Amino acid sequence: MAIKSKRDKTADYQEDYLLNTSEYQPQLPGLRIHSFCHSRLNPHWTPLKSRYPFIIVYMILSGEDLYITEDGGTVHLQPNFFVVADLNEATSKSFHLRKDTLERYFILLEVNHFLRTLLRELFPGGLPKFLSQEAIRLKRCFEDIRRVLRKKGEIDDVLLGAMGYRLLCEATRQTTPRSRLPENLTVALRYIDNHFCDPALTRRDIASASGMCVVLLGRLFQEHLNTTVNHYVMDFRLEKAKHLLEQTKQPIKEIAAQCGFSYAYYFAKVFHEKNGILPSEYRSQKRQID
Repeated sequence: MAIKSKRDKTADYQEDYLLNTSEYQPQLPGLRIHSFCHSRLNPHWTPLKSRYPFIIVYMILSGEDLYITEDGGTVHLQPNFFVVADLNEATSKSFHLRKDTLERYFILLEVNHFLRTLLRELFPGGLPKFLSQEAIRLKRCFEDIRRVLRKKGEIDDVLLGAMGYRLLCEATRQTTPRSRLPENLTVALRYIDNHFCDPALTRRDIASASGMCVVLLGRLFQEHLNTTVNHYVMDFRLEKAKHLLEQTKQPIKEIAAQCGFSYAYYFAKVFHEKNGILPSEYRSQKRQID
């Protein structure tokens, strides 16, 4: 058997875990899935403070996860949030806070040169973190991987790797603008999507990440999007904030911070200028409609 299945359950967590025990050959060009896990983490669960040689690909199924990074930033993850992260770079100083049980799917990918190159090509703006609007497609990819791992007999690592590639490609499709845009503008939009929560994000940062100068960046935004870079970033942040106001019970101060606003009063000001009402009024209106 090439698969080891185990089920762990404690007061703080439970998980159904499928481990690929076939021989790992890092020199071979291809993706290798190390394991699949369906986990449920209770509010008092504490993550292990270690680094591991894996890329983790996960999606929140239910519950909410709030964690504080080592620089004091707040990251809030909700159902259908999809993340690709490098566990080699995981910080031991981050800690998680939650009120509800957090349920998620995740897979671990063995790191090799092929995977590093593939991730750079698929996600030139950085490893993705996004709220999926087509979560069912991503869930099917995870469930297909679990189905293959559960089959009896030797596992076909090539097939399993192809399913991992399919999952990453689906994430790329969901984060790629639908219109036909110049490649460097597409990279710039992806970079904004991955970094809009940073209040210090600048046009220079975006231009550098997409391989062009600030002047060319501004020209492409005007020609193809009919807006400026700063206006696009502001509108993007406000749309993300509207979604959080509608779908979560987070305090407005937290939503402001999560969407790249250093001060809640400034967030309220620009939100009112854009929408004609304050964030609190917008939330109340949406709840009355629902």
